[in-house]
Amino acid sequence: MLNERLFYNTYKYRIRMFLYRGLGLLRHTETYTNVEDLRSRLSERYKSTRNYPFTHLSDLWNLSADELVTLEKLYFYRENFDVDGKIRVECPCIDFYTNNLDYYKIAEDQELNPELCISSTDQPNTIVVKKLPFESYNYKCITRYSFVPIDIVSALIDYEYTGEIKFPWNWTTRKFILSTRSAPLPNYIYAQDEQSITWINLIAGDVIGTVYSYILDK
Repeated sequence: MLNERLFYNTYKYRIRMFLYRGLGLLRHTETYTNVEDLRSRLSERYKSTRNYPFTHLSDLWNLSADELVTLEKLYFYRENFDVDGKIRVECPCIDFYTNNLDYYKIAEDQELNPELCISSTDQPNTIVVKKLPFESYNYKCITRYSFVPIDIVSALIDYEYTGEIKFPWNWTTRKFILSTRSAPLPNYIYAQDEQSITWINLIAGDVIGTVYSYILDK
């Protein structure tokens, strides 16, 4: 599998593994002294939810023997993972991000059935595409989530009419937004060039977070 940009704008590889029950115990906020501590925490979760009436919460922590083996393997893998990497749990997936492909081989050797996704680029702040999402827009600007006054929204929409930038809004959304006193910025804005980005900041303030440039995959 290929990804169009670096994961978290940093990592070349995403190693994904699956476990449908118990995976919440491996979130980065959950720490253990050893595997016995992990088993004890699992038992506590099961006991604490077993007596909830009219629910099946305890089923989430009532792991089969095979699931328990996988959980423990994932625990040891997590404990020995790249110190410069990143781990994200979104049940039933656990994702390990790294720039070292050796960790994929380790997961294979431990029979964790890893799924590998590779970034198409080694360069931060770039997105590799077959063609531009919209002709002539060479940048994708990720905005900082915020509400802005409607006069700024209106000014940005007026600037969009010049063809320098483009919003991911349809006309229905524009009509709704212009009827409010303030509105959230979209997650991203397309821009033609660096001067267009400068104008966005002049109109709306420091609202741009990360700026990605598109690279055509030839």
